[in-house]
Amino acid sequence: MEEETLQSNSRFPLSIRFIMSILSSFIAVIAIYYISLWIDFIDPTLSLPGFNFQPFALIPVLSISLIGISMAALVFMILKAYVKKNWKRFYLALAAVVLLTAFIVTLLIPEASVGMIISLNLMHIAIAVCTIYFLVYFNQYRP
Repeated sequence: MEEETLQSNSRFPLSIRFIMSILSSFIAVIAIYYISLWIDFIDPTLSLPGFNFQPFALIPVLSISLIGISMAALVFMILKAYVKKNWKRFYLALAAVVLLTAFIVTLLIPEASVGMIISLNLMHIAIAVCTIYFLVYFNQYRP
């Protein structure tokens, strides 16, 4: 009986886990961003053709991160609702494909240094790890 109570008390709704994934991702991205600025890996004044703003400043980076986390949560909800068997394996495979695509896209940024590509890919990894952990693994009961 006590084990059952502990197990039910360790459950968090998806909305709380979504907020936790956003906060942890933002903390990780901000840390990577400022460390990268400190060692001159990121140039926040770099602009891309077709953008009328600086896409590598902190606020646009966090905004794009929020969009990615929101899409991951939406896909998570859809898969969990409609895929009865192996939804977790399918979600993780889809996340891996999206992460690899993000790696390829960073290689296509014109005038990006190797340090900037490394920093952006570290941010992608941090966001993926935080989002997958809080959406998929956080509610698993651990005795």
